[in-house]
Amino acid sequence: MRNTLVRYVGAVLGAAAGLAIVGLLHSALNGASYMVLLATVAVVAAAYGLGPALVATALAILGVDFLFLAPTGSFALMARTDAALLVVLGATAVVVASLAESLRRRLARAERERLEAAGIAAHFQRVSAAAEREVDALHALRRPRRAD
Repeated sequence: MRNTLVRYVGAVLGAAAGLAIVGLLHSALNGASYMVLLATVAVVAAAYGLGPALVATALAILGVDFLFLAPTGSFALMARTDAALLVVLGATAVVVASLAESLRRRLARAERERLEAAGIAAHFQRVSAAAEREVDALHALRRPRRAD
């Protein structure tokens, strides 16, 4: 439960940080500043998973609408181009989140497989060393003993 809460709080904080950065860049970059939000979604997906990344996506879209699109301070859309922008931003963010989540899962799987392979290798080394000791013991038994 706590882990889930941390993941979603991280998503909210990530979206807020992304929107704050957009706010700093928006006057210079206009709509291009929204690319920061795609990076934010990718980071949230990589760190916390797909669910939190989708929450960050929704918050980013709502934040762009409320904070940057006319009329600011409202969720009303004045132009179809603004609606299209939000749809494209949202769709792209979902794709980015899905790709980042896929990569996160593959990396986790690769790490599990690496640990499993290391365990198998260690076991093989132990078995091999034991077998070598057995062979050495058999050779020692087969050697003729010298009479003193």
